[in-house]
Amino acid sequence: MLYCGAGGIIFNRGIYNGTNHGERRMSQLSFKLFCIEKYADKHGIPSNEVYDTFERAGVIEMLDRDYDVLHGHGFEYVIGDIEQFLETRR
Repeated sequence: MLYCGAGGIIFNRGIYNGTNHGERRMSQLSFKLFCIEKYADKHGIPSNEVYDTFERAGVIEMLDRDYDVLHGHGFEYVIGDIEQFLETRR
């Protein structure tokens, strides 16, 4: 679970139990946080606003779905992919 508030992004560590499945979920969560922070830095937008935008537009779901493909790429590629995804949603 992700929560974005005025103080930043918080996630519930209780859902991760140290199994391979839990480690993968943690990696996916770390990847989503990375994408949120990099996008926020690039566009000068607070991370909680980026999270809200990503959630509304389906970016969070897309990052989960395409994690295996995207997580090995550099942040420029991933952010570019997110920007293209958002353009198709406008």
